[in-house]
Amino acid sequence: MAPNKLHRKPLGGALTCLVLLLGCGEGAAGGGGDLKELSIPAPPSFEGFDQALQAACREAADEVRARPAEARNWVRLGMVYEAHAMHDYAGPCFEQANLLDADDPKIWYRLAISRARDGKVEGALTAFGQTSALAPDYGPGHRRRARFLVDLGRAEEARAGFERALELDSKDMSAELGLVQVQLELGNAEEALRLLGKAAAGPAAEGMSRGARIFAARLEALALTRLGRAEEVRGSGYSGARPGGSDPWQRELADYKVGGSAILMRADRMLKGGRIAQAIELLEGQLESERDEPRLYRRLGRAYGLAGRWQDAAQSMWAAAELEPDDGELWLAVAAARAEAGDREGALVALERAVVVDASLAAAHLARTELLLELGRFAAVLAACQAASAGGVEQAQLEVAAGKALIELGRPSDSLERFRRAVAHDEGCGDAWAGCALILLEDGDGRALGLEALGRLRALDPQHPLLPSLNAMGGPMPAERTQGGER
Repeated sequence: MAPNKLHRKPLGGALTCLVLLLGCGEGAAGGGGDLKELSIPAPPSFEGFDQALQAACREAADEVRARPAEARNWVRLGMVYEAHAMHDYAGPCFEQANLLDADDPKIWYRLAISRARDGKVEGALTAFGQTSALAPDYGPGHRRRARFLVDLGRAEEARAGFERALELDSKDMSAELGLVQVQLELGNAEEALRLLGKAAAGPAAEGMSRGARIFAARLEALALTRLGRAEEVRGSGYSGARPGGSDPWQRELADYKVGGSAILMRADRMLKGGRIAQAIELLEGQLESERDEPRLYRRLGRAYGLAGRWQDAAQSMWAAAELEPDDGELWLAVAAARAEAGDREGALVALERAVVVDASLAAAHLARTELLLELGRFAAVLAACQAASAGGVEQAQLEVAAGKALIELGRPSDSLERFRRAVAHDEGCGDAWAGCALILLEDGDGRALGLEALGRLRALDPQHPLLPSLNAMGGPMPAERTQGGER
């Protein structure tokens, strides 16, 4: 692919293409534009870059050229690159800075992160070790090294790092969850659950982020499943990323963001502060010069949604998805926005794209079957459930959807079988027991089993919408209750 085709208009598109180019091994380690003769790490071309980013890169490079023996100048150039995801160029800058000043823990830290990203395991561990030796009271350094060790499968070594991070900051939930992950890696699910309970009751739980809550739920689900207690899992489909935790040195990158990246950060702060209209105005203004930046469309979609402008949100999310067509979760977001806007057919199209792009995306399969049920396309529901199964997605609610569709298609026996499968997946699924009760109570020979299923539903979900009708069909409950729905 020719380099000039990789540099489409402004900042975001150009940087995304640069990452692709470098990933294919076509980028040079140094040289680009008028920086080439300086032997300074730089992209092959600045064509199409955001003007503010061009200026920042050139200014930082000029400082290096003027005073190449000063480590801080190399650090500044590396930080500009790092802040804009130009990692292949940031790493060499930090390496050079480290040669000039081996006593600065921040340089070692940046070098450790860069080496870890590049898969330079021993070099990264050395750099993390030097960071902690020079700055022993910087907790995030201990925590990040520990997380790297967990990723390498060296959980026992990681434990001390997480413990040290907690000694330095008792509210470090990321370190708390790191210790939980260590126990899971070591095969100690019971201890992992104990540590989760301790974390939930400890000082780190105060102000716990959404990402940390999702990750904690994911760890809890994993521990319970390993203990054979899957029925106790409080939800399904947890897929949160591991929370990063507070890291002041890493946050310093924000000071080096310019152009479009800086605009996105400002918009995020506005949205967080409830200044939705101002964020929309800012993002719409940036859109005039950046038409191929998916992050911009994503932010706009979120802002429009917060403002209740779901039609605009759907259009913005669709534009982002067209720029990143292989992101299944993005297509799922498109579907959600279209559904909120009342465009159910459009939502269905987006959901179909989501499951094609990522056949393992459980939320998309489930939303698709529910929408098809609402639209009365019962045969299509069965096909959608089959597609989910082919993608490795097995959930009680998918079986429930199939059961509902089969009722509508006049196939009660097959429907009962799907509801029973749902119970097998999740004995706490009220809809599954309701389906079993409905079919069995209408079957003269299955009335006793229907009453058992009704009893389970009454115990599990006293507010279930079908319960009044089922109570009328079943009458008073027998005193003795057994496993319902099974002959």
